[in-house]
Amino acid sequence: GAFGASSPMWQSVAREYVERWVHHSQIRRALGLGSLADDPFVAVGAGVVAAASGLPLGEPTTVEAAWLLGEVTFGPVGRTADLLTRAHDAATAQELLSGPADQIETLAPYVFRP
Repeated sequence: GAFGASSPMWQSVAREYVERWVHHSQIRRALGLGSLADDPFVAVGAGVVAAASGLPLGEPTTVEAAWLLGEVTFGPVGRTADLLTRAHDAATAQELLSGPADQIETLAPYVFRP
């Protein structure tokens, strides 16, 4: 895939990207410049999070339509943006994800802080 094989480095990259993305979004909104919830920014964030999880992406892997991480559906851009901005821990991520409970329970701790 575009992001390469899963490795422990991806978890650090994913957390760093999401943290910076959230902070820059907050700054942009405070300055009246909008947020970073546009498709390209959310797509990269979702791709980094997927790479960190080590789970294969489903097809299609676009942000415009629902996409899959295994069988866990992230959904449309707004839902993915909520996940990237509001999910600071595994419990919150589990509330925002939809899909088979066992897969969500497996995914959330890998991607988000316990």
